[in-house]
Amino acid sequence: MSRPLAEPAITDAPGAVPVLGHLVSLIRNPLGFLRTLSHSTEEIVRIRIGPWKGYVVCDPDVTYHMLLDDSTFDKGGPIFKNMREVLGNGVAVCPHSDHRRQRRMLQPVFGKSNHARFASVIGTEIDTVISHWQNGLPVDIMSDMRDVSARSVVRLMISGLSDDAIVQAVKDVEVSMGGMFWRILLPPPFDILPIPGNIRYKNASSRLRQLFRRTVGEYRMNGGEDDLVSYLIRASDEEDGTTLSDEEISAQIFTVFAAGADTTGHTLGWAFHLLSQHPAVLKRVQAELDAVLGDRLPTVEDLQELTYTTQVVTEVMRLYPTAWFLTRTVMQDSSLGQHFFPAGTDIVFSPYLLHHRPDSHEDPETFNPDRWESDPQGQRHRISMIPFGAGPRKCLGEGLGRVQSVLSLATILSKWELKSESDDIKSGLRLPLTPLGLSMRAFKRRS
Repeated sequence: MSRPLAEPAITDAPGAVPVLGHLVSLIRNPLGFLRTLSHSTEEIVRIRIGPWKGYVVCDPDVTYHMLLDDSTFDKGGPIFKNMREVLGNGVAVCPHSDHRRQRRMLQPVFGKSNHARFASVIGTEIDTVISHWQNGLPVDIMSDMRDVSARSVVRLMISGLSDDAIVQAVKDVEVSMGGMFWRILLPPPFDILPIPGNIRYKNASSRLRQLFRRTVGEYRMNGGEDDLVSYLIRASDEEDGTTLSDEEISAQIFTVFAAGADTTGHTLGWAFHLLSQHPAVLKRVQAELDAVLGDRLPTVEDLQELTYTTQVVTEVMRLYPTAWFLTRTVMQDSSLGQHFFPAGTDIVFSPYLLHHRPDSHEDPETFNPDRWESDPQGQRHRISMIPFGAGPRKCLGEGLGRVQSVLSLATILSKWELKSESDDIKSGLRLPLTPLGLSMRAFKRRS
């Protein structure tokens, strides 16, 4: 028989108001709210959003233990419910029962053998996207970085997609991901009312699903290209010999596109803003690029020498992890840390919270790439540094994501210097973390 959850044993997070709970704190200042929890001495605290309640894990060791046990603490709760509604049952959001098979079939796509090919695509797409930049003039850096990321990922996935289709798909991903997070916070029936935001979200998500399903159908009928979709159509599970259905392939495409296009673009936006605020760090990056690259563009072989640039990207991911607020669902009565939870309980964990704990990272609010001098990718901090998650559900695209971020940063900074026109940059309440109001001006370093 399940024991009841001992409510008094778990402290409420500060900032709750009647009826709405912590919704006001999350809307007004979500990162400030999480920074408050990063100083908590409690293992787990309770938050409320209207009638919903979740339990936020504040302790790095307890979080890591939870992520290792993905059968007990499965992907679930309001965030993954809404993500499945948008993305389908792809590898990043599917339940434990589907994950192992999907991961086995997708693993080869994200291996190092594809990194060099992806790197060459990145350089081409950067040239295409920033060709309109003019010396000394403002640039819409977030729009351009989303375009660079999206175009690179799309060329890897669907090599024959037209430029117009890519432009529309990028817009639709932005609307879908932004609307998804608001739907999590809005209590029923507001999440389904025919208001403008819900309508835009529904239309954008529908267009993307139709695009990916149509692509899979055309590839099956006419033969495909040398890209991800073609691989997924041919792939079979090494254990049971099964193949992916059209619906499963569409879900994988949607998942990879949303993750690669949306998240990396935002990481680059934060990186350019932080480098503009820290000119000494920028000069060190430029010096490394000049010494390693000279006048040529970077390749995947240069990554091992671009150590300081890699440290910068790692520090950006620490300060602003794209997946900053995630949920799990307890699948069977279990203990977590010193607390007992019955099946069905929603657990919250936050890479942002862990990355800002002062007992894990000295002076955590300071942008300091030197903290990764002996560990450029943060691999030895697997408990307190989890921008790609941890355990069996760690992001499958971590390697490609790092390649894309470092090479994009290096390619642009080797030719351009970007200066932020505003120091007061807020983070938008959505997945991933979005720098709002980021206005930058581009200055040419070399032709």
